[in-house]
Amino acid sequence: MALGLILVLPAPAQRLRVAFVGDPQVDNETELTYARRSVYQELRKRQDVDLAIFLGDLVNDNPSLLPATRAILDSLPYNWACVPGNHDRDVYTASVKGKPRDMASYSRIIHTPDTAFVQGSVQFIMMDDVLLTGGSAGYWGGFRDDQKQWLRKVLDQTPQDRLAVLEDAVQLVEDQLNNLQKKMEAAEPQDVEQTRCVGVQRAVVK
Repeated sequence: MALGLILVLPAPAQRLRVAFVGDPQVDNETELTYARRSVYQELRKRQDVDLAIFLGDLVNDNPSLLPATRAILDSLPYNWACVPGNHDRDVYTASVKGKPRDMASYSRIIHTPDTAFVQGSVQFIMMDDVLLTGGSAGYWGGFRDDQKQWLRKVLDQTPQDRLAVLEDAVQLVEDQLNNLQKKMEAAEPQDVEQTRCVGVQRAVVK
């Protein structure tokens, strides 16, 4: 899985305004049309947003809808980024028996699952924290060792006075969350604020 995409986006002329959008999770073309006419249309009309962050599950186990979804995202009049969810993965049929679900389509069409970028004075860190358990639908929230090393590198490169916001889709299990807090606290002598929301764990370094 690709790691290490770091972008610097143009800073807004005023305070950074971010829309956090949860789980469109469209299942077919009909549902995508509904989403296009509702949530995506509303987002296109918003003039009080500088950045939209989608918090996982753009689709519902149907990666064939990702190209059309990408076109919709590109139609937004501001920057956007996504956190991959457990339903954004490729689903392989019996013809490729034993192949685990992966992020091949998502990585090719949307962007790398682990992405860091700066907009304004904020460092955003988007990470795929879906760890499959081997069953058809089983998963839990956490990070692989290579992801932890990548996160360490991003934090080391983040200036001490820059706000860093970590976004992931699945609630981290407690031991992963505790280890993450220790890593982020070790980055610099600064406070770590954690805010829990439905379907997302946000760890904010101040």
